[in-house]
Amino acid sequence: ARMIEEVCDTYYEPIVWGLLEIQGFKRAGGEVAARMTAKASEQLAGVNAWLERHLGPQPYFNGATFGWADVAVAPMVEWAFARHHPPAEGSPLAAWFARVRERPSVRRVTDASRESVRALEPGLPEWIRGGPFKREYRDNRLDWMIRTGGLAIVTEGLERGNVRLSSEIAAPSPAAGTRSPVGTQNRRRYVHGPVRAVLPRAAKSPNRAADGAEV
Repeated sequence: ARMIEEVCDTYYEPIVWGLLEIQGFKRAGGEVAARMTAKASEQLAGVNAWLERHLGPQPYFNGATFGWADVAVAPMVEWAFARHHPPAEGSPLAAWFARVRERPSVRRVTDASRESVRALEPGLPEWIRGGPFKREYRDNRLDWMIRTGGLAIVTEGLERGNVRLSSEIAAPSPAAGTRSPVGTQNRRRYVHGPVRAVLPRAAKSPNRAADGAEV
């Protein structure tokens, strides 16, 4: 379960994040957008095949019951689906995705997420062009953007001031307190935080089976 979560956090998430940068924030257009989107599609096909090998013939990644690994995978596949890259039709992952989406807790979370994105997405390009809104490019997201052909997106964003890198950690002044610098928080809070609500309270260990009446 931890290995699957790690792959979702460090490999799958940057792909769907990158698709949002291109399709939602309109960071690229024309040939560049088409080329990067095609590359993302290849990457998603590869990681989906990897997930299917770990899923095998069982209904859930945890086996017979819905568990931690399913919670790690669900938001990634949902994001890819929202960006027009669903699992291959008729594939084991597609069957798993349909099964997971029928769970009441997963449905509640994904419906809420979809509504918030639908409300915000029309204004995203303008936020980038005309406002002080800055997207943080770091770690695996920055890696994805560069190796998928978006180096010019990074440099242009830095020049225009709508892309930022990680913040420096400076020695605090006596009055500064102990607040963490912007950008040092664990990204998993943003990716998995709401979706972990689908796990019953008893499922405290990533290696423990998780199922319950409410889920």
